[in-house]
Amino acid sequence: MFSNNLLMAAAGGGEAYTIDYSCRFDGSSSYLSRTPASAGNRKTWTYSTWGKILPGSDNWLFGAGDSASRDYGSMHVPQGNNMTMWMKENNYTKCQVSTSQKLKDPSAFYHLLVAIDTTQATDADRVSLYVNGIKITDFNTETYPALDFEGEINNTTYEMAVGRNGERTTGSFHGYLSDAVFIDGLALDHTYFGETDSTTGQWIPKDPSDLTFGTNGFWLDFADSSDLGNDVSGNDNDFTSNNLAAADQMTDSPTNNFCTMNPVNSYSGLTLSDGNLTATAGAQVYNKVNGTLWVPYQQGGQWYFEWTCGGDNDQQVGWTATDFSDLYPGQSGSISYAWARNGGAKYSPGAGGAASGQTYTSGDVLGWLLDFDAGEVKVGKVSSGSISYNITWTDLGTYEASGRGAWTATDRPYNGSGTFNFGANGFAISSAPGKALSTANFSAPTIKDGTAYFQTTLYTGDGSTQSVNQGGNKTFSPSFVWIKNRDAADDHCLFDTARGATKLLISNDSDAETTDADTLTAFDSDGFSLGDDDKVNTNTEKYVGWQWLESATSGFDIVTYTGNATNRTINHSLSAVPELMIVRRHDGVENWAVYHGSNTATPASEALVLDLDGATNPDVVTVWNDTAPTSSVFTVGTGGMTNSSGGNYIAYLWAGVEGFSKFGSYEGNGNADGSFVYTGMKPSLVICKSTDSTSDWFMFDNQRLGYNVDNNSLFSNTTAAELTADNIDILSNGFKLRITTDPNVAETYVYMAWAESPFKYATAR
Repeated sequence: MFSNNLLMAAAGGGEAYTIDYSCRFDGSSSYLSRTPASAGNRKTWTYSTWGKILPGSDNWLFGAGDSASRDYGSMHVPQGNNMTMWMKENNYTKCQVSTSQKLKDPSAFYHLLVAIDTTQATDADRVSLYVNGIKITDFNTETYPALDFEGEINNTTYEMAVGRNGERTTGSFHGYLSDAVFIDGLALDHTYFGETDSTTGQWIPKDPSDLTFGTNGFWLDFADSSDLGNDVSGNDNDFTSNNLAAADQMTDSPTNNFCTMNPVNSYSGLTLSDGNLTATAGAQVYNKVNGTLWVPYQQGGQWYFEWTCGGDNDQQVGWTATDFSDLYPGQSGSISYAWARNGGAKYSPGAGGAASGQTYTSGDVLGWLLDFDAGEVKVGKVSSGSISYNITWTDLGTYEASGRGAWTATDRPYNGSGTFNFGANGFAISSAPGKALSTANFSAPTIKDGTAYFQTTLYTGDGSTQSVNQGGNKTFSPSFVWIKNRDAADDHCLFDTARGATKLLISNDSDAETTDADTLTAFDSDGFSLGDDDKVNTNTEKYVGWQWLESATSGFDIVTYTGNATNRTINHSLSAVPELMIVRRHDGVENWAVYHGSNTATPASEALVLDLDGATNPDVVTVWNDTAPTSSVFTVGTGGMTNSSGGNYIAYLWAGVEGFSKFGSYEGNGNADGSFVYTGMKPSLVICKSTDSTSDWFMFDNQRLGYNVDNNSLFSNTTAAELTADNIDILSNGFKLRITTDPNVAETYVYMAWAESPFKYATAR
């Protein structure tokens, strides 16, 4: 990356590399420290680590300095969640480089890298920040160090710290750190520490053992629980462990991501600690928190976690289902199995508490078993390495295939606390009856890399002709392309291979198809080609193109048919029940009919309209004939939206594919700390719409601007240019609304989402 006077080390690794351990830091007093015996290079160095963090906290990753002189250098993620490199002398800022990107995802690991070389002539080359193998170029603060500035890292006067403020004050780290590597004397880029997995497209660790570490260089792999500060670089630059115990060695790592409790899926007033495993409620108030990893029923088998009661106040703990992630056990609509401390009440899906005749108290360890094979949920007390079950529910199978078939741990403490154990440092039971909630225990998904079937591609118009190439890890010839000008009030332009290139439909109006030779001119092997029409290729204006590949594997089918104004069924090729259908007559004026499987209790009796902002339309017996689709056919009525006599129709059909596509609903809460929606994947595109009242069809993706919370919105039902508002965080396992208005008012919303990556392989976003 940088030139310097030292011989650059050869990039290490290249083979598949597994990180087996992390170190858990409690966010208060735990850290690792070492004062260099010999001076290192204070102008040039690199620090790389993998971290799973608690957003909204001051998370100090690495630094050195002194609180009295206020001389320090620190790499950290502050409460604002912007990754920052900070250097001071006598409390005067000498360097402050802070990303616009906000690291707000607590459910997976980030790879974080800082490279310093103050010998560079260009000031912006003196500090480089990387997140997940991408060099950051968008900053909200840019103060670069002076030429040849010597910082406090590598100074023999000052203690180095991992997981603590460089000033050696109270600032610490909240979460997990893996593979902490310091290179003394070299400014290395991301390729020395990670690489793109050719199968999944995700950024994965690379073995650093072949790197040249330099005088004070170190590599902490946390493999020795009795010596967490052990340096395995060969330099023996060991760190002293401060307020860390053997129990803080975890197998939660970038290559085996364990469940923790999720701060973006919890109520305010609840505090998480101990690596997001202990949940503590505020005084005299019920709170709720769910886990970060949900087990889909398709995984099958038995799954197990433990929970220790930490107080004598009330608790409701157990398993909850994904479609109701903002509900607590016993709440109307909740699908949860839970056991309460006070009175021992047991909670079943859709029901309040009922007497169980069993109780538990402070200090008791409960073992929770979810058994998909037997259709049961069990809970019992763990003692002396074994479990005795107290309660068994036998109706789990009722919910498996009903859209409520993914489950995670939940807790609703009342003025008390409880600690979860998902197996990252072993269970209390000697032989667990089920698998731990970790990504390594998930079977491989059908689609390992979402870019093989769906991509969001950005391009700039040239006012002439051009080919737009996909930028993902994989490429494909798209079957369906949806283009929108981001800069101007132009129509949404939809093209598909069934109707052919140049055949244009518009999602924001009801006009008939037009043939325009200057729009999309070809479906290429890795994208599409364009003419000079201003809707798709105005010079210097910015565009987005969403692209799908038709395939039973990806759950997408394009069907054409001619209407006959008679109730009828139409064949499709999904071999699965469609959950989303978008149908349009293309040779005449007509609205777009939308079937969404999560739209009301009887979705086939109602419809949404893609080109309008209205609520669900109940007067649509003529649209779907009040008949749900099956794995081989869908049904249309006699109305013009789906079956006008002699009309030519195009139908886009999707069935959900675990880890690639998800079609569900959520309840908005009208709060900036909005609803969290678990999808089981890192989304590439999210579309959502209220079914209760007037609401635009919001469209968010992972490219515009491509970091949290700046995921800009477009609307399928309007020509409006891109709205640059902070509405949503796209995360490794779903999305989180960050707005008090649409799409997060207190109404029911349907959503549709397609993946960049399944959660099993996802890095934090």
